[in-house]
Amino acid sequence: MYFSDGVPSGRVRRNLHEQIAHAIGQQIVRGDYQEGALLPTEVALAERFRVSRTAVREAFRILAAKGLTNSRPKIGTRVRPRGQWNILDHEVLAWHLTEPVNEVFLKSLFELRLLVEPEAAAFAADRRADRHLATMEKAILMMERSSTRDHMIEGILTFHEAVLDAAGNPLLRSLGTLIESVMRLSLSWEPKLDPTAQDTAFRDLVASHAVVLDAIRAGDAHLARTLISSIIHLSYTDIQAGVVRNRPR
Repeated sequence: MYFSDGVPSGRVRRNLHEQIAHAIGQQIVRGDYQEGALLPTEVALAERFRVSRTAVREAFRILAAKGLTNSRPKIGTRVRPRGQWNILDHEVLAWHLTEPVNEVFLKSLFELRLLVEPEAAAFAADRRADRHLATMEKAILMMERSSTRDHMIEGILTFHEAVLDAAGNPLLRSLGTLIESVMRLSLSWEPKLDPTAQDTAFRDLVASHAVVLDAIRAGDAHLARTLISSIIHLSYTDIQAGVVRNRPR
């Protein structure tokens, strides 16, 4: 069973309680419900969404599992402090990255990337196996053959995920979802380029990642760390420019 939540066609449809959790979760992250505030009762939300109280109760369980809320008998469901949220949960992260963008949170994401990815690249230079190098080479080939921004971003994602995998630490690899979300966001804000400018931008992206591959293949941890840091800094600069362009006038 589904109700209309305005999700554009082509996106994954959620079942009923997942849609309710999605709607309330976005409101919590956006600040419509402040930390410590009580959410409307199950009865009120059931009436608002025109669903059963059971569906609302299941939605509350989803939000609680993500650390956003806490329910108490005879008290209700309260929004937990932001520091207790499972920020790296895929949906919680996505809710933070919807417009209007929280620029402070966006900066925090890139600071986390700078703390994690350069060291992962250094580890990868020491620990990579042939299969990791093969995946990175495949990603570079994907980037070289890209004709659209969507194809380019898939190649970039494949490359960065391979670097995390090559680091040999499963906790680092689990951060791939975070990196994917940030990169997809940056793609949505990139300005539309004329064909010549796009070709130049694509060549620069291929070149910047190819030298990272060379450093990892050569076992040069220091160079791999430095090059990945440079890529992340440039990406953040581009996204900041995109945020400025998309601010309400």
